[in-house]
Amino acid sequence: AFRVSLHYVPLLERTVPAGTFLRVTFATLTHAASRPRVPHRNAKTMSMSATLALALSTGSSGPLDARRAAPLGSRRAVAVTHTGAWFTNKARAARRTVSTVTRAATFQNAASKAQAVARLESSLAPPAAAAVRRPLMAGNWKMNPKTLAEAETLAALVAAAAKADGGVAKSNADVLVCAPAAFLAPVGKILAGSGVSLGVQNIYHAKDGAFTGETSLTMAKSVGCTFALVGHSERRQLFGETDALVGLKTRAVLDAQMTAVVCVGESKEQYETGLVRDVCGAQLAGALENVTAVEIENGRVVIAYEPVWAIGTGLTATPAIAQSVHAFIRGWVREVFGDKSAERVVIQYGGAVKPDSVD
Repeated sequence: AFRVSLHYVPLLERTVPAGTFLRVTFATLTHAASRPRVPHRNAKTMSMSATLALALSTGSSGPLDARRAAPLGSRRAVAVTHTGAWFTNKARAARRTVSTVTRAATFQNAASKAQAVARLESSLAPPAAAAVRRPLMAGNWKMNPKTLAEAETLAALVAAAAKADGGVAKSNADVLVCAPAAFLAPVGKILAGSGVSLGVQNIYHAKDGAFTGETSLTMAKSVGCTFALVGHSERRQLFGETDALVGLKTRAVLDAQMTAVVCVGESKEQYETGLVRDVCGAQLAGALENVTAVEIENGRVVIAYEPVWAIGTGLTATPAIAQSVHAFIRGWVREVFGDKSAERVVIQYGGAVKPDSVD
């Protein structure tokens, strides 16, 4: 049997948080003839067909809890270590994905859990090199306001605020407005010269054709849009957009020489069951499957973390929660696309942002 250490497991707040080290013994390990879907098109993974004996480890040889058996399916993340060169090389090719293996383990006491959480917080976000990232303050108007006159008034107020105190160029953040499709052209004219970018809330990945009700990227660009939202939680929940469709849209946005704002986030049920990182990791994998590291390094992709449970509910993620998930996202980008991409990608928080919940 191979003795390995999982360096990344999902955050399960009621059991084992991400970053906990588990000692795992595999009964069998077989290389899959046909690879399962993985987060990045160049990634490789292994199919591990086994029943695991899990034991939490604190760095000593003694387990903290009794071993429990748990099944491990074919799609499991794995940053692993082993003395054999073959296994090491195969493992390095793998990428972080989702896993439920830690649901079979429990902490012995609160102190051991607190130590694991501390290790997680210290390890999730490696300090970036001399990366300079300008924050992006984006306003998604959704299906508001009600009339064109109101939209023009709002746009004028945004433009005036952006021009104050030296303008956006001298401020500490870039500014983006994503207006409804019906208002994009007039809002774009009002924002012109203010330094505020214009974004489209939803696009279709085809260039043109019989797609009633959809907006093409060519249309959006013709009225001044330079950004496009993709994968917003409301598009996923209300209109059934899948990770695969979000991936097609992301690729189309980049091909149109625009910037994609890729939205990821978990539902209330997923949050309560500790699946935050599982969900966000899978959504990132689908959205960025056909994106290159160079595109991310060049700022062509912005990632917005939007916990669904905080949208329209009056709830807001604490700074600690938001920073923890942002750290996971940056770590995911680092693992899949490299250090340079991780240092440069802009990550937003978008769950019920209001004047009293944002600096």
